Amino acid sequence: MKEQIKIIDAQFIVSFGFILTTIISIIINYDVKQKLLNKKRIFNDNQKKYVNLINRIVFTLVVIYSLYISYLQYEIKKESNPDPYIHQIYANLLNVIAALIFLYIIYENWNEEGLNNTQNLI
Repeated sequence: MKEQIKIIDAQFIVSFGFILTTIISIIINYDVKQKLLNKKRIFNDNQKKYVNLINRIVFTLVVIYSLYISYLQYEIKKESNPDPYIHQIYANLLNVIAALIFLYIIYENWNEEGLNNTQNLI
């Protein structure tokens, strides 16, 4: 019972992390749109790059934590019915790989201007 409550609390943290990174992505995309329309922006280009990088790092940490939660669920249920939980681990592992690829894309396009280093689809 305690372990399940601990897992649910951790899932709240993951959900909040996804919501936070989504909101930051929306703000960054809005800033890019403002730039294209030659209107007042929220960030300058340098700030936008760092906010985007921090957002992607937080997103990566959230999906890694989500993978850890899936592993905890698997450990609890591995004696009774582990199949759904092992599939959840695989899905979260793919999310971690995707998040790392997004981080690499930011690194590769760090000195680029335009949409290449600002795409914020989660």
